Amino acid sequence: MNVKAYMGAAAVGAALALGSAGSAGAAVYDFTSGVAPIDGKSTSSIDMGTYTIDGWWSYASNTDPANRTARALNFVEKLTDSGVCAADGLLACKRDGAGVGDDEISETATYYEGITVTFDTVQTITGLIFLDLFVSPDDADIKEQAQVVFDEGTANESSAVFTAAETKDGVNIGYLNAAFGPVKATTLTFILAPLTNDDRGVGDYAVAGIVTPLPAAVWFMVTALGGLFGTRWLRGARTA
Repeated sequence: MNVKAYMGAAAVGAALALGSAGSAGAAVYDFTSGVAPIDGKSTSSIDMGTYTIDGWWSYASNTDPANRTARALNFVEKLTDSGVCAADGLLACKRDGAGVGDDEISETATYYEGITVTFDTVQTITGLIFLDLFVSPDDADIKEQAQVVFDEGTANESSAVFTAAETKDGVNIGYLNAAFGPVKATTLTFILAPLTNDDRGVGDYAVAGIVTPLPAAVWFMVTALGGLFGTRWLRGARTA
């Protein structure tokens, strides 16, 4: 598991190597890191300690768990070398994120793919990060959409759809950092929203990260360290 903390204060974030983001005091479960599993193709289920990732596919429906069959996970071994990805400071960008089968989470005329992330405790989710989620280069109205179902099959089930923002042009990586109001959930099921594509082959995308608030104790420690650094920096500036 790779959980990366980040802060809103750019100076402190840079000093503590925590990155920078739009919301302060959060952590990212980063699926683009170099942390094990090195190759997820050998299994359809990976236990990362605090969460489990399960890959699956279905020939009948992507919304009915009863029709799903286990399918090998795929953490694509390639660098997503992009200034956008690196500049955010949220992702390691050593992989292409979590996908299924030959590459990513996709939908074709004959089958559907998806992954389900199950945490060992209830999480407060405040954002999701996607890669390879594209807008058609020929028609700006044609866009891939990622669909996420929170706590599928329970009384608390809810879902949300996230629409691509980057055009597929050979340079962009289909990056989308979607922030939203807190959602409490134990499981997140990722599928491609039905009948969405970028007009280039099969509609697909990869799950890059799940954003959660830092625990209060951790956030207190980080801000305290940031304040200590700032005080020392000011003292150094005065004596220089």
